Amino acid sequence: MLATLLLLVAGCGDEADDAAQWSSPFAPGITEIVVEIDYQDGAEPQTLPAIIKKNEGNLFSHNVALLFSQSSAQVTVPTAVADMEAIGAPSGDSIDLAGIRALAAAHRNKSDTATRRTFYVLFLAVPYAKDGVIRDDLLGLTLQNDGVIAIFRSVLDALPTDGTQKHFTVWMEKAALVHEFGHAVGLVNSGVPMSSQHHDSAHGAHCTNEDCIMSYKSEAGQDLAAFIAKYQATKNRDLFGAECLSDAHAASAP
Repeated sequence: MLATLLLLVAGCGDEADDAAQWSSPFAPGITEIVVEIDYQDGAEPQTLPAIIKKNEGNLFSHNVALLFSQSSAQVTVPTAVADMEAIGAPSGDSIDLAGIRALAAAHRNKSDTATRRTFYVLFLAVPYAKDGVIRDDLLGLTLQNDGVIAIFRSVLDALPTDGTQKHFTVWMEKAALVHEFGHAVGLVNSGVPMSSQHHDSAHGAHCTNEDCIMSYKSEAGQDLAAFIAKYQATKNRDLFGAECLSDAHAASAP
């Protein structure tokens, strides 16, 4: 049943309009990494029941910490909804790139400095639209040069929310955010140099390791269902493969 439901979910969309604008968060001299999370009405980030949450921890913050484990930068990631900001109701039934950038300009509180890199996550209650066409199959979008990630909750909300299926959609939401964050920081071969050849160039900035969250197969269909089911079974919270972690850690070297 899960595989059938997840056929509704397409993966990320990556937007990088001017590569010269992108600045590596792993660069020497970066002492602070800050993730800021806001959400529209009806798109509050999901949480697991307390009995599960106690065992699982926070999947997103854990994997952000993994990427920067060889960096001297202090990493700040909100893990409770109380530490995130509600930004009100959507203004229409969809949102385009200009709308996403407008929300970021209006609500983003942290900005990059010579020693700080920031990432701004928006949980949106409406789907993405490009050239007037609504993409209600798109779960996440990364504006790499802006350090902005959009998660479209309308796709997740189309899935059943009863029983264990509710828990599954929570894990899917966090895994999708981890995937988009990987794009935002420059994986795979999209700013961060590779320490080994693992760029699946036929599928964009994705990893050839199918057990890595940066594989294009982690985005949709039966493969995404299998990816998350494997995580649930093993309780292994490390979603990045060794190759992507090696890239991040090598980039952090003095």
